[in-house]
Amino acid sequence: MRYLDSLEKNKGDIPLKKGLAVILVCIFINLMGGLPEKAMEQTEWIQQISVSGEKGMYEVKGKVSSEYPIFYTVEDGHQEFISNQKLKVVNGNFTVQVHLDKNQLPVNGTIMIYFMSAKKENIPVVLEVFS
Repeated sequence: MRYLDSLEKNKGDIPLKKGLAVILVCIFINLMGGLPEKAMEQTEWIQQISVSGEKGMYEVKGKVSSEYPIFYTVEDGHQEFISNQKLKVVNGNFTVQVHLDKNQLPVNGTIMIYFMSAKKENIPVVLEVFS
């Protein structure tokens, strides 16, 4: 059975789709020459996101403008490390400290943080790519 045929049979398998999305993001990042070092513009409600750190210790900064509470989740496509935490916003700015146990880090994979707000799209941000 071909790999794509097996994907077709698992249409309702959300973790499989999430994992495939993470793999595609990793491929795209590698093709583009890695992550940009400058802050990234995202959307109207979350902007100027910058990521620093490595090996499970990350700092994510940015600006938000949303009348709804914002939450974040950290995962690698297979395992949630931090689940549905409310983002603390002060004067429209935020800083998130992410500390993961080195034993949890993938050998091959991508650690992502997802920002979520009611009535808005989820915003994925790559923390680190392992290969």
